[in-house]
Amino acid sequence: MILPQKDEEKLAGVSKMRKERWSNRNFILGLANGALYQFGLAFFSPRVILPVYIATLAGMAGWGGAANSLAGLIAVIFQLGWFLPQLFVADMVQRRRYKLPIYRRAAILRVSSAICLIITLALFKARYPRMLIVVTILALGLYGVFGGISGSAFMDIVGKIIPSNRRGRFFGIRMLLGGILALTAGQFVRFIQGLGLPFPDDYLILFSVGTVVLSSGLICFSLVKEPPGVKSEGSGGIWRHLRRAPRILKTDRNYRRFMLVRFGNSVTGMSVPFFTLYAIKVLQAPPEMKGTFISILALSGIISNPVWSYVGDRFGRKPLLSFGVGILSMGPLLAIISRFIPPDLSWTPLSALKLITASDNPAHNFFCLPFILVGVGGMGYYIANLSYLLDISPESERPTYVGLMNTATAPMMLIPMLGGYLIDMTSFETAFALSTIAGLITLILALGLEKQRSL
Repeated sequence: MILPQKDEEKLAGVSKMRKERWSNRNFILGLANGALYQFGLAFFSPRVILPVYIATLAGMAGWGGAANSLAGLIAVIFQLGWFLPQLFVADMVQRRRYKLPIYRRAAILRVSSAICLIITLALFKARYPRMLIVVTILALGLYGVFGGISGSAFMDIVGKIIPSNRRGRFFGIRMLLGGILALTAGQFVRFIQGLGLPFPDDYLILFSVGTVVLSSGLICFSLVKEPPGVKSEGSGGIWRHLRRAPRILKTDRNYRRFMLVRFGNSVTGMSVPFFTLYAIKVLQAPPEMKGTFISILALSGIISNPVWSYVGDRFGRKPLLSFGVGILSMGPLLAIISRFIPPDLSWTPLSALKLITASDNPAHNFFCLPFILVGVGGMGYYIANLSYLLDISPESERPTYVGLMNTATAPMMLIPMLGGYLIDMTSFETAFALSTIAGLITLILALGLEKQRSL
């Protein structure tokens, strides 16, 4: 049937309006997903909450000598599970024109694993600390694995629904809104930790609230309108992707260098999960300062977010990566310096930080600075990292490129656990110094990256 020209134009106009409406809807739902996810994650906080939680359990279980190693493991298990399976599910994702059903099923399994941890914690409390350690590792590991399955689908969907020239703004606003909400989480954590509740009741409350918020974020992204994508031709399953992986690494020099940047950044961030333990054990900071540190991370990200978003969209993701890596490398260095701050120091900027910490100890106030640098540098790196990976990945092979990158760098997520072992064998300062050196090397690698293929 041939429609009159006016009818065709009318249908084309309706289709265009629908696409614009879907585009705005997807952008808003994507922002809500990122903001709520970051908000919910703050109640678990792999950088602040989980390391202290697992170290406390280790002490109760008689495993105090391995407390830092376990803290390092628990800090990265979220990320390890997220990155590891992505290459292995790339074929499943790439062969489908619609990836959202995969995301939805994996989201249900992620929430289920978190609920299992909460139920176990509520039933057994602190009576069986060794069992709780095992259940925590398994539950968070499964949460990460199911997150990795959904992550490959998520990145491909974002690549379809968010234009390249809006991705820097998209990821930036997600982090901005999430940072604002995380400020609230930090104050809530400080309040709960200050109540003096018996262990692990305080963590049970935090994990329960966090799971509800995380679930809300996953639901938001499940509601996006996904357009059909490019379906991979041929078959061959996972082996086709495994055979393709060495060719990508051999022929794409910039992709290979970017992988090294991510390796280096993992070593740079190795010491971050131990900042809070260092503050409590070495600097004698009160436990409720965990909430303060969460708020500082969030606030520094909020303040730097507009700047980084502008830099990413105006000058490209390569300069943003370099800035982020360089600033991150200075965090561990300042953590080392904090131990040598004299107790009678009355430097005015440190006195101003007393408004945040409510502490008269200059070392406690100075220790806000490493968290500020991690918040600022981490925000820049996050915005640039995901956008740059999408930019250098061909659309027809995006799941393979993303999956290979995330799976190949997954073993580096174990670096903080090795950092914990290094601390157990030597000292906090040794691990912090190694992180600083790694950051400077990574900065050199980042400066050598090519500009992205599209803006």
